[in-house]
Amino acid sequence: MIGAHPQAEGAGAPGSALAGLDDVPWSTLGHNYGAAGDVPELLRGVADPQRRDAAFGELDNALYHQGGWVCSAASAAVPFLLRLAADPTVAGRFELVGLLGTLAEEARLAEPRFVDAGWPAAWDAGRPQLLALLADPQPEVRMATAVAVAIGAGPGPDTGQVGVVLERLVAAYQEEPLLNARVGLVFAVGDLARQRPAPVPDEVRVRAGAWLRERLGQQPPVALAATVALRWLDPTARLTADQLTPVLAGLGHDDESAWGGVHWVSSDPARRLPHLGVEFLGDLDRQIQLVAGMVGAAGPANRFGAVLFGAGVLRADRSATDRLLPLVAGRLADPDPSVRSVAAHVLAAVGGRGAGYADQVAALLADDAPVGYRTAADDAVVSDDAVFALARLGDPRVVPVLLERLLGGRTGFVAVAVHSEDRSVFTVCTPAVDEVLAMVGAHATVLLPGLRHRLRTARTSRQREAYVRAAAAWGAAAEPLVDDLLELAARGDAWCPVAEAIGRIGPAAHRALPLLERRVAQGPTSADGSPTMDREWTAAVQAAARIGGDPAVLRDWIGTLLTRPNQLTVACRAAGVLGPAGADLADPIRATLERAGAGDRDDWQQLAAATALWRITGESSGLVAVLAPVFAKVTGARPLPVARAAGGVLVELLGSARTLAALTDAEATDLRATCRAVAGAVGCLSTAAGWRGLVHDEAVRATAAALLALVDE
Repeated sequence: MIGAHPQAEGAGAPGSALAGLDDVPWSTLGHNYGAAGDVPELLRGVADPQRRDAAFGELDNALYHQGGWVCSAASAAVPFLLRLAADPTVAGRFELVGLLGTLAEEARLAEPRFVDAGWPAAWDAGRPQLLALLADPQPEVRMATAVAVAIGAGPGPDTGQVGVVLERLVAAYQEEPLLNARVGLVFAVGDLARQRPAPVPDEVRVRAGAWLRERLGQQPPVALAATVALRWLDPTARLTADQLTPVLAGLGHDDESAWGGVHWVSSDPARRLPHLGVEFLGDLDRQIQLVAGMVGAAGPANRFGAVLFGAGVLRADRSATDRLLPLVAGRLADPDPSVRSVAAHVLAAVGGRGAGYADQVAALLADDAPVGYRTAADDAVVSDDAVFALARLGDPRVVPVLLERLLGGRTGFVAVAVHSEDRSVFTVCTPAVDEVLAMVGAHATVLLPGLRHRLRTARTSRQREAYVRAAAAWGAAAEPLVDDLLELAARGDAWCPVAEAIGRIGPAAHRALPLLERRVAQGPTSADGSPTMDREWTAAVQAAARIGGDPAVLRDWIGTLLTRPNQLTVACRAAGVLGPAGADLADPIRATLERAGAGDRDDWQQLAAATALWRITGESSGLVAVLAPVFAKVTGARPLPVARAAGGVLVELLGSARTLAALTDAEATDLRATCRAVAGAVGCLSTAAGWRGLVHDEAVRATAAALLALVDE
C-alpha cells in the first residue's frame, strides 16, 4: 500500500542511512575524476539540507557524468544511495533514485569490460530496497523508481529477476492513484519486457503483453502508453484502426496530470507526437493518419507537434510528400503564430518539394507576430521562417525583404549555426545568417549594400565572421567587398574567414595579394607552435593560390607541411588549389594517398590527396577506385559529410572525357549501383538534424543523378 511500505534497512535519519560509510576503502576505488576518496563527504553533503544541491551535482558527475562506464565507486555507493533515497528526511530523493537508474542502464548498455565487476552483485542486493520505493508516499519517488527498475533490467545475474520486477510494477499500478504515475508504470512494463542485449524470458514477455492489452480500453493517456509499449514488444505490429482513435485522444490529452514527470514522453504537447510517433516508423499510413488527426486539433501546441512530426515523416520517407505537404502547408494560415512559423520552416526544409506553396509562404513576409516555439532569440517572428523558406527556394520576392533587414535592425537569424545529429525526431534549427544569404547568391549584386553595412557595423566578432562567410559563399559576386574584408584582416579581425572569402572571390580580389603574401612569409607556426597560427597561415596559402600568388613560394611552404603527419590533409587541400603549378608536389601527395588508404583508412585525407593529384596532374588513374567506395558510404547506416564530398569530386573527375573513357566496366557497375541506391532511398541520406539534413540529402541525390548521367553517356 502506498505510504505504508517498510523503509530500507538503516533508514530513519541521515546518520543511520550512512552507517558503515567509513568502512569502505574509498581511496582504493575510482570514479570519473580519479580516486574516490571524496565520495563519503559528498554522500554526507547529500544528506545535509544546506549542502544537498551542490553535493548531489558533484556526486552525479563523479559517479555518472556522461556515462560510458560504471566505476567501482558507483558499485560501493549503491547501498548508501538506496538508504538515503528511502529516508523521508532527505531532500530530492527522486534524484537519487534517478542516479541509480542511469547507472543501472549504463551497466546494461556498456560493454562488459567497462562495467565494474562488483556492480551486478550490488544491484541485485539493492533491488528489494529499490522495489519498496514503488510504494513511497512521494509521487516523484514512485515514478523515478518505476523508471529505474525498468531501464536497469538487463543481462547478468539479474535477468531472472525480470519476472519479479514485472509483478511489482503491475501491483504498483493497481495501487497508484495518480494518472501520470499510472501512465509511467505502463511505459515501465513495456520497457522492462522488450528485448535487451540479453533476451527477456518469453514468459515475461507474454505476461507483459497480455497485461498491456488490457490497458488499451482504459483512459486515453493509459491506452496511448499501452499502444506504444506493445509496439516495443513487437516492432512489426501495425497500429489498428480501432487503436487509432484512443491514440489520438491520448495525444490530445493536454492535462499535466497525465504527462507530468513521465520519463518516456514529453509533457509538452508540441513534443509529444514527434517523440511518440517515431515508435510507428515503418507504418506510413498510420503515421500520416496521426498527422492528419492532430494537425487540426484544438490546442495550438498539438498542431505545432503535428507539423513537426509530419516533417519527421517526410525526412524518413520521401514517398509521403504528396500526402503530407498539403497538411503542413494548410497550417500556413493557422491562427497561432508558432504553428504558421513551423509550417513555413518545414517547407523551407523540404526545398523544391514545397515550391508549389511559395505564394502562401510569401504572404507571411509581413507577418511579424511573435513566435513561441523556436530555437532562435526571443524576438523571433513568423516572417523569419517565411524569409528562410523563400531564400531556400531562391524566390526573388525575398530579396527586398532581406535587403531591408540587412540595412535595418535585425536579420531574424543567428550568427553561429548550431549543428547536431538527430535522425529520429525533426528538430527546428534556426539557420545562421550566412546560410540564408548563401541561398540567394544569385541576387548578390542587389544585396551587396546590405552586406557591406553589416560588415562595417557588426558589434561582435561572431557576427562579423558570419557576414564574411556570406561573402565567401557569394564568390566572385562579392568582389566589391574586398576593401572591407582587407580592413578587417588588417586589424586581425576574422582572419581565417576573411582569407577564405578572398580566395573564393578569386582573381578579382588580386589587390589582397600583398597582405596574404606577408602572412605566408611569416611561416606556418609561431614561436610557441600555436595552432591558431597554423590555421591562419594555411588559409593565407590557399587564398593566395586562388588569386594568383607566386606558386614557387607557396609550393615550398606546402612541401614543408607535407612532411608533417598532422598537417597532411590541409597540405593536400592547399596543394590542390595550385593546380598544375604544384607539379613538384605530386609524389609526396601520391605517397599520402597510399598511406591514407592503408590500415585505419582516413577518408578525408584520401579525398584531399586524390583531389590534389587530379587538379595538379590531370591524371585520374586509380582515383575513381579510391573515391567510389567513399562515396558509396552515403547509403550506409551513418552517411557522413566525407561521402557527399567524395561524390562531388567524382563528378569533377568524370566530367573529363579522358577519365570517363578510362573508366573500367567494374568501376562503372559499382558507381551505377551506388547512384541507383541513392535514387531509390526513401529516407534522408544525412545524419544532420533538422533542415540541414534534408539539404544534404537533396545535394547527394543531385550528385548521384549527375554521376549516373555521366556513366551512362
